[in-house]
Amino acid sequence: MLVDDSFHLSTLYVDNNITNHGEITGNNLRFNIGADIWNNGTWVSSNIIFDDTTNHYLEAYQGSVFSPYAIDADSAKISSSGNIYLDSVKLRAKYFNLGNNDPLYPADTLSLTNSSILNVDEFTGNNSYIELNNNSILTNYISAGHYSSGYYSDVTLKGDVLVNGALHFFGDVYQNGTMQPANASLPTIYVHGTFYNNGTIEANCSGDNFNFNISGNFTNNGN
Repeated sequence: MLVDDSFHLSTLYVDNNITNHGEITGNNLRFNIGADIWNNGTWVSSNIIFDDTTNHYLEAYQGSVFSPYAIDADSAKISSSGNIYLDSVKLRAKYFNLGNNDPLYPADTLSLTNSSILNVDEFTGNNSYIELNNNSILTNYISAGHYSSGYYSDVTLKGDVLVNGALHFFGDVYQNGTMQPANASLPTIYVHGTFYNNGTIEANCSGDNFNFNISGNFTNNGN
């Protein structure tokens, strides 16, 4: 068990891989990581920071609790060929690669719940899943002094899909959930590849709705 019981922010600098099978607890405990993370226990902390320009592997297993306040990778690339379950996490990354597009293995899932936020500049899905629940949001990339749309390719969206800002979809994108604008937002969806709606796309309870800009193909099998 790693516990921070101080009233001041503490930073741990870790150059090697971290595999957590136990408990990391401390809202004033921040991690600066130079390698990879596997979480199969409980991890509740302040920010996890990848502040270099290399590739970092991240996996948080189903049944674990992975709830840092935020994951920041403004220059680094995050990748995973496994599932990642995030609970109340703000994930900001310049590049995110999920899955390995191998038909011999089940597709991987990035699961966001309890007001988690996915704030990614370039997301390569490799036919994987993004699942959102309990007020979790997909939004465009915003980092210190830098603003851009979010670019997503070859992914399936499911659950309660709340969207904010401008998102660009490439390749084959499947919308299998209920997609709504986040509260007080008027998102724009740019379709460059093929977008399949197999679920529901609707206004939110405040009447906010989507703008769609379609230069590719849109197939509606839902509502």
